[in-house]
Amino acid sequence: MVIGETFHAADLARPLVLLVGTDPSTLRLTSDALEAHYRVETASRTSEAVTKACVLPVDLVVCDIDGPATRALEIVRSIREQTELDATPIVLLGNEADVELRSALLRRGANDYVVEPYTTEDLQIRIDNLLRTKQIFETCLSLEAELDTRRASPEAIAKQLHEAHEQLDAFTSSVANDFRTPLRAIDDFADSVEDERGEALDEEARRCFDRVRIAAGRVTALIDALVQLSRVAHAPLSLERVDLTVIARTVHEQLARSDASRSVALVVPDGLWAQGDRRLVTMLIEQLIGNAWKFTAGRDDAHIELGIEDGQDDVFYYIKDNGVGFDTKDANKLFAPFKTLHGSEYGGVGIGLAIAHRIVARHGGMIRVDGAEGTGATFRFSLGAFLG
Repeated sequence: MVIGETFHAADLARPLVLLVGTDPSTLRLTSDALEAHYRVETASRTSEAVTKACVLPVDLVVCDIDGPATRALEIVRSIREQTELDATPIVLLGNEADVELRSALLRRGANDYVVEPYTTEDLQIRIDNLLRTKQIFETCLSLEAELDTRRASPEAIAKQLHEAHEQLDAFTSSVANDFRTPLRAIDDFADSVEDERGEALDEEARRCFDRVRIAAGRVTALIDALVQLSRVAHAPLSLERVDLTVIARTVHEQLARSDASRSVALVVPDGLWAQGDRRLVTMLIEQLIGNAWKFTAGRDDAHIELGIEDGQDDVFYYIKDNGVGFDTKDANKLFAPFKTLHGSEYGGVGIGLAIAHRIVARHGGMIRVDGAEGTGATFRFSLGAFLG
């Protein structure tokens, strides 16, 4: 065989053995014996053997020691100096049991030393054993490399995600600012016209300017909601022990101050804890209690309850209200951005529950809602292990 010679697929499936020796007749006899089981390439000089071992996909080297011991040592040393041949087994064939030479060759990197006389079957068994060992070694190296790649991948992926999130934040902020600027101009223009020409405007004109300001305010609120939704989706998490009781009572007090005309009872036990990102969990409670506050409007006995219950696989918190409720067939729409089920009389842009859904998802939890029209709604969500 010569370098570059083409083989059939069946031949290529067999291991390739490089046979090295200086005696042509011995080389031919050994080659004929091995070719029944392997592909065989021959070399008569050390330099030729090293070149072929590096260029060809050699699986094993068989070296017939038919010359001085120094030549055998030189062949083994030259092969082992090649980094790509570190794992290639070397079998030496000797005609005398020279213990010192055998030890020296094995120390240099030979894997086996076969003393003549030997049978072809004996040589084949030794070659097959070394090839199996080489295959196991290469498999271990491959698995180790794959494991190293998998260990590194999360860090690389995390870095890429962080960079992508920073770019998305910058883009979102830039777009939001581009939209806010003309909206402020529209609002300022409406105020300016009304201030300067107010006395000349009839009632219909005033209503038109009011609609302009309301529309501009609504679009501004939508932009703010989009920015908030985007940031919630990939904000870094800092998990800690969070007091839901304190958060809920603080949110309730803020809502009560902003709408002093209403009286809404809040029921929440002392010492209700969860594990999560404090900022995002606070935002979650704000959205859910704010939603309950909004949809209990008009009820004299309005109340909101925050509690905890054990689920089958997790601990669930719940926020329950006795507000207007919803049609159960629309339950799957509640967490979609910009979806509102009750019209404009309750205000809002339909983003609060979408934010709540994303916050829960960021914590690896789940959120669901139960309820019916006229009887209120109950939102259940999980955030991880309960901390008592």
